[in-house]
Amino acid sequence: MPISINTFQDLSNEIFLEIFDYLSIEDCFNAFYNLNWKIKSALKLAGFSIDLTSISRKTYDEFYKKIVFPNYYRQIRKLKLNNDLTINLLEQFFNDFQLDDFEQLRSITLIKPSYMTLGSFALMVPDLKRLEHISVDSNSYPCNFF
Repeated sequence: MPISINTFQDLSNEIFLEIFDYLSIEDCFNAFYNLNWKIKSALKLAGFSIDLTSISRKTYDEFYKKIVFPNYYRQIRKLKLNNDLTINLLEQFFNDFQLDDFEQLRSITLIKPSYMTLGSFALMVPDLKRLEHISVDSNSYPCNFF
């Protein structure tokens, strides 16, 4: 006898994870976080790509710093940080969080980090065991910096 799915919450966790893959983390939380326990649990299983290249300081402070990073840091697989639009966001992030706590981090992109931030980041890289990809916007550095 085929399984009958009568309501949205009857979908399997695998289906929810597929849905989450198509949405930003903000959209996932806004749409699904408080629906019910099962869907909230599926969010705990998802792997997230976080793009902080065009967010405001307020969004960072109120959403990412208070909700996402403290609760979901183990699920973040890709992280993109930018100093260009939100001044000192990279420095703020590295002051707020230990990058080696992000156990599933496979890819990180730093856009326009300060020299000091880039130096600090270079010291953290050996501790990032799953990291496969690093990208740094080098347009603002001299050619021989790297």
